[in-house]
Amino acid sequence: MKNFIKLLLFVCGLLTASCSNDEESGDVASPKTPKATFYVNYQPVVRPNEMLIVTPSIYASESSEGCSIKKVDYYWDDMLIESSTKQPFTFSHRVENTNGLHKLVLLLNVGGTGYKDSLYTKRYDIEVSNYWRGGVIEPNKTEFKNGETIHLKTYWFEGDPLNWNKGWDKHKTRIYWDRYLLSETNESILEYDFKLFGELPGEHTLLFEYTIETYQDGRYIGGGSSGSQRIIYVSK
Repeated sequence: MKNFIKLLLFVCGLLTASCSNDEESGDVASPKTPKATFYVNYQPVVRPNEMLIVTPSIYASESSEGCSIKKVDYYWDDMLIESSTKQPFTFSHRVENTNGLHKLVLLLNVGGTGYKDSLYTKRYDIEVSNYWRGGVIEPNKTEFKNGETIHLKTYWFEGDPLNWNKGWDKHKTRIYWDRYLLSETNESILEYDFKLFGELPGEHTLLFEYTIETYQDGRYIGGGSSGSQRIIYVSK
């Protein structure tokens, strides 16, 4: 009988220890700080009274699994302009009628299951400039015939050379004809003589484009583009 009581106490001891271990193993781990890498699409150069449009997104492949943007606060020259809590978190702002360099700051709240809400800050310089000239066509007309030559010229920072190259690792000025690249350069002014040959009668699109890119540790972290287009009619 004594042996039976000892055995019973031993078994109860095991059960008690087992219950204790289950309670300890049920502890919830503390939320972790998510790793987040962002891409922000925006225009680095806008004209006075033009709309600045900004859309942030998160690189899923380079960020903690399951984390996402929950809120974005937008600051323009240190003043809170807008708070966005719904995807795609796009910010639209009509810039004032003054030339100059302005500060755009994004305060991004990132979180998710198993992660604590964390704040990340992205800062950008936005140039408000009247120096962008878009695309110039010489002769200045919209109807051409095959065999004619169009002199194309685009000015990006005419009269404001100090702002060219500032803060960006790569930049390009390009001219396209119906999505076909005619010419490109790293300079602020691009000129190109385009002779029409074998073009189908009808409407065609000339696109003048300026793009910038910036990198960190060899990895692309942001950029943007601006451009203008002209519709050209090729007659028989």
